[in-house]
Amino acid sequence: MIRALTVALAFVTGTLPVAAQDRPVSLDVFVTDRGGAPVAAIRPADLELLVDGVPQTIAAVRPETDAAGAFAILLDEFHIAPGPSTDRVRDAVARFVDALPAGDRVAIVKPLQPLSSIELSTDRVEVRDALASFAGRKGDYTPRTALESQLMSRAPGPAEAERIQVVVSALQALVSQFARLRERGVIVLMSDGFDAQSEAAKAITLRTLRAAGHAGVVIYAMDSRADGEAGTGEGPEAELMRMLAAETGGAAVAAGGDLDAALARMRRDAGTRFVVTWQSSLADGKFHPVELRVKKRDVAVRARPGYWAPFPAQVRHAGLTNPLPFMSVPTRPVRRSALIQPSFAVRRIPDGRARVTFTWTPAREYVATRGLPTPSAIRVSITSPDGTLLYRGTVASVDAAASSSNASAVFDAAAGRFDVDMSILGPTGSLLDMDARSVPVPDFAGEDVVLLEPEFVRTHSALEFREASANAEAAPSPSREFSRTERLLVRIPAYGPGGSPASVTARLLNRSGQVMTELGRAPGEGGVAQFDLQLAPYAPGEYALEIAAVAGEKRARRLVTFRITY
Repeated sequence: MIRALTVALAFVTGTLPVAAQDRPVSLDVFVTDRGGAPVAAIRPADLELLVDGVPQTIAAVRPETDAAGAFAILLDEFHIAPGPSTDRVRDAVARFVDALPAGDRVAIVKPLQPLSSIELSTDRVEVRDALASFAGRKGDYTPRTALESQLMSRAPGPAEAERIQVVVSALQALVSQFARLRERGVIVLMSDGFDAQSEAAKAITLRTLRAAGHAGVVIYAMDSRADGEAGTGEGPEAELMRMLAAETGGAAVAAGGDLDAALARMRRDAGTRFVVTWQSSLADGKFHPVELRVKKRDVAVRARPGYWAPFPAQVRHAGLTNPLPFMSVPTRPVRRSALIQPSFAVRRIPDGRARVTFTWTPAREYVATRGLPTPSAIRVSITSPDGTLLYRGTVASVDAAASSSNASAVFDAAAGRFDVDMSILGPTGSLLDMDARSVPVPDFAGEDVVLLEPEFVRTHSALEFREASANAEAAPSPSREFSRTERLLVRIPAYGPGGSPASVTARLLNRSGQVMTELGRAPGEGGVAQFDLQLAPYAPGEYALEIAAVAGEKRARRLVTFRITY
């Protein structure tokens, strides 16, 4: 019986006319018998290889056996239900870890975990502790940390989109980690799955899968739901799980599947595989489907369904990473680091564009409770969607360098969005984590009121307050936690239709929604409303600013929460 593995990606069309020399291309292949046991030997003559439908000459087939494996198990707490699903995952992974050989390294990863804390370890006690703290919370959008409260929405629609982005970015971070270590790794995604049609999920095929192909990373996607549990049908979630596994040469486990057997198979696969090599002159930067057939009876092969050819030399030398038409679809990877609290304060400038001030501060509570190094600086690169560089430099924390010239980054941006890539550095200059995000820029020429996020400038005396009120460039604080000893200058950018003036009011609410006070206006220039908020009269706790902006018959409202401490 001839077994075939076939893939076609519909968006791959055409080639670039580039002359290139032949170079070896390798593909990891898993070969098993009818019972699923590894086959001990396979020869080039036993296989047929087609690339883009064209037969290729196989140069070599060599067996590779790893004495020790490297496994990153991503527990998608955002898309695993509490109760039976959580218990099923936790128990299966615990049994898998207990059965691993002593030399195997494992990392238990949660979606919001920073890159710097992801470490493959042979310490089984450490792994079990990480596993014990896992609890699924599908459908529960209540934030569990102050940082999560600031980063993510509580409304189901926006929150779900953000959760998908976080999980996708965690997959990307794990692939990058294995690439940095220069070793073949295995990622296990434990999840109920998520919508394959979301923009964040679509980005997987163009970025995560390409990176996984180059790094030789295999993804196993295992549905955490028990058989018969609500929502275990064939939906877009199941489609995404299958795609992740198939495109990387791994395997998918459907809802109700045997997780113990799947994990045991994964460990066996990691230790026994063949590497098929052939020569290719392709250098067009595209994905090329591979069809691999085995001529032996009762034998099956499994491999990733194709490979990404390198970009042509002239494209690489031009510094272009997205030169092909199909790469123009949204492909930006998103990763929000838990180590920092960034802020992008936006103002309208006379030419109708936005002037943006970027500041940041460490997420001190998160860092302290986990014993992580405190970030000291960020190398930031900010670009427009067409690749135009808007800002590049190193920015210190606004708290640590309030009087320093590098405590903020200021740049101008057009309506739409801008892309931000950050390398988060520790006290010694070491890389702690990465952050990548797209930030929206409003269209000030529209017909609605544009009410932007308020800016909080921290002061500690009447003199500091007067100086900040007169200084339009005073850097705002990214934090939403302030001491009772502080006096805040609250700046609220708001614009009417076409950038016309808008009238702004603000009042302080307690956590029950009761009005505590109407904020008094502070002197200022530039069309940005300024308010004086002295915190000393208020008890520590949660509060909110209710902000309203009116221009003619148009109006907008915003509610911003923050905390007062001692």
